[in-house]
Amino acid sequence: MNPELAFKRGSRRMPRFRPCSHAAAIWKIKSVDEEFSRTMYLAEAKDLVFGQKARERQLGLVTTQLEEAEREVARVAELKSGLLKLQSCLTGLKEPRFEVGALGELALSIQTAQRALQLLDLSETADLEGQVKRLNEELDQLNDDTKTDNENIFGLKAKVGAADKEASATQ
Repeated sequence: MNPELAFKRGSRRMPRFRPCSHAAAIWKIKSVDEEFSRTMYLAEAKDLVFGQKARERQLGLVTTQLEEAEREVARVAELKSGLLKLQSCLTGLKEPRFEVGALGELALSIQTAQRALQLLDLSETADLEGQVKRLNEELDQLNDDTKTDNENIFGLKAKVGAADKEASATQ
């Protein structure tokens, strides 16, 4: 029989397409006709392979997918354990309570202090700073005068001591 006849539309010998049990992306095609009873597997796009090689390739793909799925399961299990630890840490927390009355009183006292500071006349401080500066200058001048007077007194004491020595030597 001609193989082209098996695939004609409306023919009783139209091939049946059935999904394989091990992967949804692979289709097993089996001809109805006994002469065309070969089984072929469609493995990736445009990759038509027959028999044992197709099964091996499909086994490799399914094995890779299984390993990826197992890694994903392990990652999800690790995330789950981390979330459970976080949940156990958070169970003891309570919602904070704010004393609105106390906070309102504090806010009012802060506003009162700010208004008092705004009303403060700082021109007096400039006058006071000028007086402090003038007094510091006077103090420095008096310290210099005291130092000069002490030096003069020390010099005079030395002269008096020398004069006493002369007087006692002359006697």
